[in-house]
Amino acid sequence: MKISKTTAAILGESASHIFRNDKCTVASLDTLEDCRSHGRGTNWDICNTSYWNKYRAEGVRFYVITPKDSQPKVIVGVWPDGDRTAYSADGQTVSCEALCDTCGIPSSVFAGGSPAPSTRDSGERPWFSYGEPR
Repeated sequence: MKISKTTAAILGESASHIFRNDKCTVASLDTLEDCRSHGRGTNWDICNTSYWNKYRAEGVRFYVITPKDSQPKVIVGVWPDGDRTAYSADGQTVSCEALCDTCGIPSSVFAGGSPAPSTRDSGERPWFSYGEPR
C-alpha cells in the first residue's frame, strides 16, 4: 500500500499495513524500530530487543492503534491461534473487540500471527510491564 510522506513520517517508513478512518489509525509493527518508534512514552516491554525477538519467533504480530481523540494509543498482539491481547500506552488492559467496534476497525485488519511452535501459556502476556515509560 502506498502512503503519503506525511503518513510515513507519522507511522514510520516500514509500517506495512495501514488502516485509517475518522476515528483512528492502525499500523503493523513489522520491525523492532517500528515498535520502538510507536512505543515511545509507553510501558511496552516488547520494545526491548529480547522480548521482540522472542515473541516474533513465536509468530506473534503486533499492531498499534492510534485513536484520533485524546485516548492513549494501544498495542495489539495477535497470536498464531488468532488470540488477541491489547494494552494501552497508559498501562490499561483493553478489550480489542470493544475498541474495534468503537473505532470501526474491521477484524480483517489484524492478520493472524505467523505459524510457529508456541510455548506460551494462557496467562497474562509478559511483553507488557507497569515499569517506567520508555
